[in-house]
Amino acid sequence: MFTKANRETPFLSKGDLKTLSETATRVFLSSHPNPERKGCPDPRVLRGLAFLRTTKDAMEITLHLGECSDCFRDFADFSQQYKESRRRMWLGVGAAAAVALVIAGTLYFGMRNLDTLSPKPDGIANTPHGVEPAPVVSPSTNEVARVETLLPVIDYQLVSPTRGPETSATQPKELILKRERLLLRIHLPLGSEEGTYEVRLHRVSDKKQIRKYESSANKHNNFTLSIEDDFRKFATGSYLLAIFAPGITGEVQGYPVRIVESP
Repeated sequence: MFTKANRETPFLSKGDLKTLSETATRVFLSSHPNPERKGCPDPRVLRGLAFLRTTKDAMEITLHLGECSDCFRDFADFSQQYKESRRRMWLGVGAAAAVALVIAGTLYFGMRNLDTLSPKPDGIANTPHGVEPAPVVSPSTNEVARVETLLPVIDYQLVSPTRGPETSATQPKELILKRERLLLRIHLPLGSEEGTYEVRLHRVSDKKQIRKYESSANKHNNFTLSIEDDFRKFATGSYLLAIFAPGITGEVQGYPVRIVESP
């Protein structure tokens, strides 16, 4: 995995550091599951920390991230949102500046042409100082940048199936979904393949497939499948979630799902 050190090169190359960082991230994402979210800080505090806002509990929260995979996952997602918001802000500023330049140029050359073609009264010189230019209005950054709408997020961690006599005793955790529009994130276990996964939702009563989704998983999204849907379209009750890895056909394990009314 790592390159051999010598006198001319450092102990770890840039590629080694990147590999080490990706491996550590995946370990933190799955090594300390905390589905009950015991002792977890408010998500708004994690978002503020990811957006570089100071807080008096920053050290305690940082230590907690190393002991709670669920909070570490939320913090990583908030950090990605911060990067995207910064990128959109600079794109918005650039677009606003470009629009302002176009408007200013149009007004300048339009006034010059109007001043040249307009009849001039006797005794008044035809100079640019005789025309008062119209004010240039630049669009604000808020008008250019897209407003991001945050949906409720439901995280579901898949655990690698155990091998041995205890396999049959291991039951997957039931996934609870409210009847509302939300974002479901399915975190695949370590060793999962990269590629496009097919996720199917079946009714338990008649095993009929009622919805099919496709989502890509790779190391860049920490092998997480993202599904956005309005679950108000489905009746309350029991369902099964079937996840097909790339190239897999036939029967796969079904994960229990229960859709409930949103309070």
